[in-house]
Amino acid sequence: MEESVKITFVNGLVLNAILNATTYIVDEKPDFPDDLSEVTVETENRTTVYHNAKIMEAYSDDGKYRFGISEMLPLEIRFAEYEDAICELSQMF
Repeated sequence: MEESVKITFVNGLVLNAILNATTYIVDEKPDFPDDLSEVTVETENRTTVYHNAKIMEAYSDDGKYRFGISEMLPLEIRFAEYEDAICELSQMF
């Protein structure tokens, strides 16, 4: 069953999409923001807020772009923090 959704990113980007099970469908690939600290998905009946989100399952098919949204696991957040720290250190040298 498909339903219309509104996806709002913290930077103000708003996507109108179709939700098919757990996959969001849009006409073309969005320019997803780097900051996914908060992503709000609204349907007619509910609102879901993802904190520390990640975009998953991104692919094109039949002229449409499909993707999923999920929250990062605590371990994934930790690895991202480590990666950022390593990148900052590497710029010092």
